[in-house]
Amino acid sequence: MTFLEIRDGLSININDIIKIERTNDLTCLVYTQAGIETSNFPYNVLLEILENEKEEPLNAKLDAFLSQAGHFAG
Repeated sequence: MTFLEIRDGLSININDIIKIERTNDLTCLVYTQAGIETSNFPYNVLLEILENEKEEPLNAKLDAFLSQAGHFAG
């Protein structure tokens, strides 16, 4: 299972997404098997994330980013 946080404190299983609807330039509605949720991602950005997930799993992207990111200990 792969989860995506579509807004602060709410993650959904990307396999449960049925459709995505553009609401305005900043948000979109995500229809899942469990209901309808508002995403803080713009429509185009969310589609790009989901399409790229097919090419490279999100966890692999996050792992690669975190391994390259510097650590701040202050």
